Amino acid sequence: MMSVYRCTVCNSQGKKIEMLREALNEEYLISSFSSSNDFLIDYVIVENSRSRQIKKRFSNKAVIEFTDIICALLDSKLSIQDSMFMIKDITSDKNVRILSEEIYSELVHGNTLYSALNLFPSTFSFLYRGMVRLSESTGAPSVIFKQLSMYQHKNEEIKTKLKNIFAYPALVLTLVFLGCFGLFIFFIPKMSEILMQFNNDSAIKVVDKLDNLKIYFSVFMATVFILLTVFITIKLLRKKNYSFALLIDRLILRIPVLSNLIKSKQILDFSFAMELLTDAGKTLTESLQEAALSVTNVYFKEAIHTVSKELEKGTALSQAFLTTGVFHPYFITWIKIGEKSGKVEDVFSQIRKYYHSSMEKLTKSILTLIEPGLIIFSGLIIILIIINYILPLFTVYGDVL
Repeated sequence: MMSVYRCTVCNSQGKKIEMLREALNEEYLISSFSSSNDFLIDYVIVENSRSRQIKKRFSNKAVIEFTDIICALLDSKLSIQDSMFMIKDITSDKNVRILSEEIYSELVHGNTLYSALNLFPSTFSFLYRGMVRLSESTGAPSVIFKQLSMYQHKNEEIKTKLKNIFAYPALVLTLVFLGCFGLFIFFIPKMSEILMQFNNDSAIKVVDKLDNLKIYFSVFMATVFILLTVFITIKLLRKKNYSFALLIDRLILRIPVLSNLIKSKQILDFSFAMELLTDAGKTLTESLQEAALSVTNVYFKEAIHTVSKELEKGTALSQAFLTTGVFHPYFITWIKIGEKSGKVEDVFSQIRKYYHSSMEKLTKSILTLIEPGLIIFSGLIIILIIINYILPLFTVYGDVL
């Protein structure tokens, strides 16, 4: 879990200032200042009481529109505060209006935009807030928001494709489940009642099969309930216990097929963040620490922090990435190319483009495999029902005649 620290620092002009900064723990907090122009004097962990009150999570659609409008207004040379004030008159989205009004209220009271965004930890990602903090320190909000807008649109495009992968199988499996549930609740009891009236061997056999179907369905329902309980428990424990989250995320990265999809998405987000941060003038060490906040897999995040530490020790960047064991050979190859050319910062754009294309191909391939698989699965269930339950009914009917 990330913590918020109130830091007292001495900047490059020798002024003592206070700032809020998020970090995994005190070690990472201190490390984040090691390659910065700011000198950390003191720090204390804080709780943002206001953030506990604003629990609503605004949709990605609202955040994208919010970012696009700010980007356009900043291009017209308006200040952040004036832009925030005008958003509520421009947008037709109620959520964007609420968001802008809350943030504007914070700005009017003298808070920074970064502090205001911290009121919405579930709405704005760590990377988003980190880039906003960067825009405030560099004095180039227009450039940063353009990059954020591009990032948001690309990220939403990938998320939509990933949702499509799981939406189709989920729909088919739901229909199959509802069909079986309907058989179990309505068809089987009535059919058993009718067949018992025939009182012959064929009818008794069919009734026995229907009773067995009840048992199978009950076992299936119990299994689904147990799996859902386990899934929810793991999800809750993952949020509350960092060590448990590290273990679970490490195991997830070892699941065949799924691991490749997750790794590709994590590397895409990471390389995009590195591209934005290095373009904004951040050093490699600073960029690594900030970009680690853009990934959601905890084990992957730890791997990036390990790379940052190795880089500070003088280890070559490609070697540091290689030793983590989570980055693909293609990624390592391009880092080596950057080292040879002396322009490591420039290769993240190439890596991002490759993984964006790779994600598109991967999602198409998975959908191509899932579709026939689900058709076969649904067909087998129908065939089994016909062979075991429908055809025996005709036998019963023939015996009666």
